[in-house]
Amino acid sequence: MEGKSARKRVQMKAGDELLNKYQQDWKMLHENAVSAAFKAKKVDVLIKEAYGRVTNNDIHIEKLCKHINGLVNMLDDVENISANIARLEGSLEEVSTVITAFESICQQHSICAEQLKEMENLNQLKLQKRLELEEKKEVLAKDHSTKLAEVKSKHPEIFQSRQEALKQALAGNENFE
Repeated sequence: MEGKSARKRVQMKAGDELLNKYQQDWKMLHENAVSAAFKAKKVDVLIKEAYGRVTNNDIHIEKLCKHINGLVNMLDDVENISANIARLEGSLEEVSTVITAFESICQQHSICAEQLKEMENLNQLKLQKRLELEEKKEVLAKDHSTKLAEVKSKHPEIFQSRQEALKQALAGNENFE
């Protein structure tokens, strides 16, 4: 019997070692599971933080894309503005040319106006001189008539000889023509 009991002891000892190894393995598994759970929680926190950062980055990327699209639109606007400025510069040159031509026309008009005024002044002076001449002719004709009447009354013989000389001179001119 002793063999059986020794065998049982040996077998129990073997079972004890197996149980001890199982318990040790179980303890290690449990500790590893607790450690894994703790690490999993840490990983969850890191994943949530990373997800938050990615989400935040997505928001920033969307805003950046909107700003880039805005910049593209602004560049198009700048190109349009540049084209308009170039067109306006061309128009400015045309307007400048027209203004220069207009100034030249204004100068010519001013010169013509001055010349016209001078011509009007000359015509006015000419008319005034003609009137003065006509007045002097009338005065002269009156003086001549008066002197002729005096000569006729005081010296009728001189008057008669001069009249005859005048008729002969006029008759000679008629033959001359």
